[in-house]
Amino acid sequence: MQATALEWRDAAHEWMIWRLMSALELGLRLGTGADIAGRVLRQATEEQPELEAIRPWLTAEFGRGLAPDLADAGRALGRYDARPWAGRLGVPAAMLITTRDRLVRPAKQRELARALNAHVIEIDADHDLPLVKGAEYARLARIAVDTVAAAASAGGRDDNGPHGQATGSRPRVRWLRNQSRASAAAAARVPGSSNR
Repeated sequence: MQATALEWRDAAHEWMIWRLMSALELGLRLGTGADIAGRVLRQATEEQPELEAIRPWLTAEFGRGLAPDLADAGRALGRYDARPWAGRLGVPAAMLITTRDRLVRPAKQRELARALNAHVIEIDADHDLPLVKGAEYARLARIAVDTVAAAASAGGRDDNGPHGQATGSRPRVRWLRNQSRASAAAAARVPGSSNR
């Protein structure tokens, strides 16, 4: 799981957002969507200059159906609630939490991780991580997948307890801007680590 939550309607402001999806769709159709896409693409190409070569294609993709797709997704999220059943899944899980996420609050992401008893990997990033830092996102997603695969191969347990977690603790691999890349990479390679 990555940058998502158990539910999207518990707080009053969330409930209101999903009820206003039609207004959002209209605003996106009238041009606001192009502004959002332009800002995201500007930030992405500043962070990853190699994306400049495919920026026209990305711009076209954002423009192709952005408004109705976002509104449909928002309406579906407004009805979604996994709280009754998520904790009973009983399968290995990993959660990549974006700690500066303005779209899916980190507290909601952590709530889902707790419900799933998931191995947690945290990165100091916003929701646009896959676009802005694609290579880093892919590397962390691979770590999450490898962690789940290892736990599944071991029957959902490893030497540290269920889902690769050290018994009695909630492990995290944190990615902080001021942490050296080498030490962060070393921490990420240790399944079940409890680095803070």
